[in-house]
Amino acid sequence: MGLEPERPCYARVDGLERGGAFELMELELIEPYLGLVRSGAVERFADEIEAALAPEQTTR
Repeated sequence: MGLEPERPCYARVDGLERGGAFELMELELIEPYLGLVRSGAVERFADEIEAALAPEQTTR
């Protein structure tokens, strides 16, 4: 798609420190269960998607 939003709507990084270095265990940029059953969650998520897909607006 070529879409590179400035910040993802959701991200989770799981890892641990071993021998003084961070070891990545899991990087999740999508969540199968987003908790969309909560009040207003679907609307907020849709707003974030719409904002990410909208052409950048410039102010003059």
